[in-house]
Amino acid sequence: MKNRITTTLALLCFHVLSIGQPCLPGGITFTSQAEIDSFQINYPNCTEIEGNVAISGSNIKNLLGLSAITQINGDLGISINDSLASLTGLNGLTSLGGALTFSTNQLLTNFTGLTGLKSVGGYFVVLYHPALVDFSGLDSLTTIGNNLEIVINWGIESLNGLERLTSIGGNLFIYSNPALANLSGLGALQSVGGSLSVDGNQVLTSLAGLDSVAPESITQLFIVNNPVLSACNVRSVCDYLSMPNAIINIGNNAEGCNSRPQVEDACEHVSANSYDPGESFISIFPVPCRDQFALPAGFRECPTGLTIYNSLGKRMDYRSIRNNVVDITGFQPGTYILLLKSKNGVRRGKIVVI
Repeated sequence: MKNRITTTLALLCFHVLSIGQPCLPGGITFTSQAEIDSFQINYPNCTEIEGNVAISGSNIKNLLGLSAITQINGDLGISINDSLASLTGLNGLTSLGGALTFSTNQLLTNFTGLTGLKSVGGYFVVLYHPALVDFSGLDSLTTIGNNLEIVINWGIESLNGLERLTSIGGNLFIYSNPALANLSGLGALQSVGGSLSVDGNQVLTSLAGLDSVAPESITQLFIVNNPVLSACNVRSVCDYLSMPNAIINIGNNAEGCNSRPQVEDACEHVSANSYDPGESFISIFPVPCRDQFALPAGFRECPTGLTIYNSLGKRMDYRSIRNNVVDITGFQPGTYILLLKSKNGVRRGKIVVI
């Protein structure tokens, strides 16, 4: 009986140890391939690293030895790895509590190997990569807790791979990426928590891809030094330009996006159809209306925050607002889209004039 109990306890201990344990509260730094390869031997059952992880070594060629890691509660920095061409080995990583930094990895072409990563708790910085083409491999990433900074990457042609990213908690900073041709990979992005800056991208022609960013989530807008950028009249930018107290710097781009007035003029021709009729529309009454309609009470104190577009996307003028009622005498019958601004942000509405 005693031997049976001892055996049972031993098996239980083995089972507990084999599950995986939090480990390395002080973090770990890898500087050689040998350290990567021996990680699971030196730290058996270490799946959740509590501290920071740094990977930086001229002879590191692969990360296969890190395949047991599922979570890092601190930062992950992968920098100055002259021989590292793939991130395969980090496939088990699903969440990162701190920052994610990539810097000066000469052979890295994409982020394949991080397909399980869903969230980054801190900032995400991609800096100085000559061979990096896009962000493919980050197909599960939905949230970044702080800044997203894409800076001086000579080979990046697109942001493909970020199609599921919906939220950035800090600034979005896209600076000096000479081959970046479009921003379409950010099409799912709904909010940023700070500045939106597009600066010094030599072949970028359009801001399409930023259309869905909520304008009220933007604190400052900088669109500068993009020599062929001519199409800046995406919905998020147009809405932000019309918000009270917006902080804006637009200049040194191509004609059409070379100044704030140019962009505002282009925004007047944004199609009303680009505003999704199913998106949080406010109630306007009466429906249909003629000569006038009433604003919701929450917008009573912000009449200057009202813009009206006809069905062709042309911005209309209204005559006056009194006691929360908008005068539209002379408007032709048809459907009109409303953009209403208040301290709580931008909402949309629709009126039908008969």
